[in-house]
Amino acid sequence: MFLSDTRTNAGVDHVIYSVSTMAEAARIVGEAVREVHRRDALSLAEFSVAFNCSFISAGRFMASRRAACSGVRGG
Repeated sequence: MFLSDTRTNAGVDHVIYSVSTMAEAARIVGEAVREVHRRDALSLAEFSVAFNCSFISAGRFMASRRAACSGVRGG
């Protein structure tokens, strides 16, 4: 799962750019972090490197995007 590089998203059903709410975006980021932890935590621990990360998530959805995602039509 990749969050920003759409060239590497072949075969991935959900990317952060395709969500309609910030909650969905947070869920995708969480899934990506868990996948990286699953893949790399043991290797990092061998070198006494703790796996941790922090994110600040903010943004807004354009009105036309919200309308398209919610099925609302008009102005």
